[in-house]
Amino acid sequence: MGSYAELYVGRLLAVSSKNDVIPDVVGLFQRDEFHSVDPGTPGVPVPLREHYLDATEDAEVEEGFISEIHYYATTLSEISERLEYLGYSSENVRTAFYAWRDRNVAWKREMADKYAGPNYETLRKMNQREAEELSRISVEDWVKATKELIACGNRKNVSSEASKVLELVGGDYELDYGPSYDFLISLRIMCDFASPNEVVCYDVTDLVQSEYLVIGDDPVGVLLEHEFDSAADIFRNSKTIVLVEGKSDIRILKAAMTAIFPRLADRFVFFDYEEFGIPGGAGNLVNLVKSFVAAGVANRIVALFDNDTGAEEALLSLKGLNLPRNLKVIKLPDIELLHDYPTIGPSGNARMNISGLAAGLELYLGSDILTRSDGTGTSEKPATFCLI
Repeated sequence: MGSYAELYVGRLLAVSSKNDVIPDVVGLFQRDEFHSVDPGTPGVPVPLREHYLDATEDAEVEEGFISEIHYYATTLSEISERLEYLGYSSENVRTAFYAWRDRNVAWKREMADKYAGPNYETLRKMNQREAEELSRISVEDWVKATKELIACGNRKNVSSEASKVLELVGGDYELDYGPSYDFLISLRIMCDFASPNEVVCYDVTDLVQSEYLVIGDDPVGVLLEHEFDSAADIFRNSKTIVLVEGKSDIRILKAAMTAIFPRLADRFVFFDYEEFGIPGGAGNLVNLVKSFVAAGVANRIVALFDNDTGAEEALLSLKGLNLPRNLKVIKLPDIELLHDYPTIGPSGNARMNISGLAAGLELYLGSDILTRSDGTGTSEKPATFCLI
């Protein structure tokens, strides 16, 4: 019969897989979001509690009593942040939906033309009809049907209109929900309208009970040993490498990310200059970028340059290079604070626009960090820059 891993959004069984986990789904959860508990434990998601407690009351299942269940759980708001990190923004999801729809409409029309003989009249008409119906479905139609689906908990109880949309966009099987090539598109759509506190849980109890999955000490570590089906799976579940100009930048960014995005910080890794004895600076950052490109590193890579003259000159050497899609070169942005900044130059003290001249990462910590309440700098937090 097989064993299944099942993902629930609220009470909705959104997707399942047989005899294995879905790497993209496991990759959405953090290590501390995994639980191995008694099914009656307070806090167990409703669909799991109902499923396992009801099962133990069935006399036929009594011999297979489950004393411990295994699942990942978090909120839809957390899932939304992690999907944004993977590039699943609302805009990108809308674009992906229409691209999928138009490809499928074209395919159905091609099938209608292919089966044009008298012996295939029924098949031809079916493909023509589905092509026309699908071509009229918008993202808004899909969202409306999805809202009904979440409210009802299953496809059987939605309206005929919603059922038709779900069938055309997914399929007629209960779990055929959304564009079949990428379930994360469907999950991201839910994030835009469902309650941010909606519980999202991934039940792997069946896999553990059947010994298809060994949890061990690190449940999320299953991804490290998983035999991925494609390079896309590896790419989406790997960390983003951040390259900066120096070791102080690493300390600042690590602290800022931990404070502002604590649930995403562990998805980034910083290239450690000190560990490898490599000097910092814009020129060496350019060399690192070229080295990573030459090595064909598959991870996402972000190269962050300062907003100064050194970076401007160094970036010129990257112009004309065919950088891969997984590598993004960015420079610290122009901000209002830089437009009238106290400096010390050959002519003494002066206020000037230092954007593109002398703006390092420290200047993006905010004026409350850089100055006293009277606007002057401190010895620990100097507000002026020397431009000699």
